[in-house]
Amino acid sequence: MLYLVNLACISQNPWLSRVPDLEKPDFLALDLDPSDPDDFEGCVEAALLVKKQLDFFDLKGYPKTSGATGIHIYVPLKPDYSFSQCRRFAEVIAFLCREERPDLITLEPSLARRRGKLYLDCMQNVWGKTLASAYSVRARPGAPVSAPLKWSELKPSGARHAAPLLRPADFTMKNMPSRLAAVGDLFAGALAADQDLSEAIMRWER
Repeated sequence: MLYLVNLACISQNPWLSRVPDLEKPDFLALDLDPSDPDDFEGCVEAALLVKKQLDFFDLKGYPKTSGATGIHIYVPLKPDYSFSQCRRFAEVIAFLCREERPDLITLEPSLARRRGKLYLDCMQNVWGKTLASAYSVRARPGAPVSAPLKWSELKPSGARHAAPLLRPADFTMKNMPSRLAAVGDLFAGALAADQDLSEAIMRWER
């Protein structure tokens, strides 16, 4: 930690794989990136579409704010699969979400070509790619934190009896300790789970 402080490092961006096998990821990650940085409601809608697909495949996903404008969804896996296998499966999820809501979701990485749609990025699942870790402070005004969320907290603003829409800026270095005290570590399950991707692939093939 002192080494990172000495480098003036604020955001912590780990890999998706851990020792002893850095070639086999421990997580599949989906990065929901809005074209309009203020369109967090679109991110929520897209995240719920991802959850719908994960439910179909009987996989658990763990959402968190990116700490910037979007949402990250982590799917913990047994470290038995290559990055290319994980990426291909992530592409399936992204494709299915895009097919259901082509008006909302694009798989086009170029901001200029997105036409205002949300980019569902599955290309993070590559060796050496990094994402801001859970609870990492981001180098942005207000010191926002990449905050793990309950799925129940992700409700479209038009949902009946929905609470006010959460925003990434709601979670900061100042209030994260009180949130942890209130809800506990919502990302702990992602670190403990080891889901079998082969069973999900067989479900897809059926």
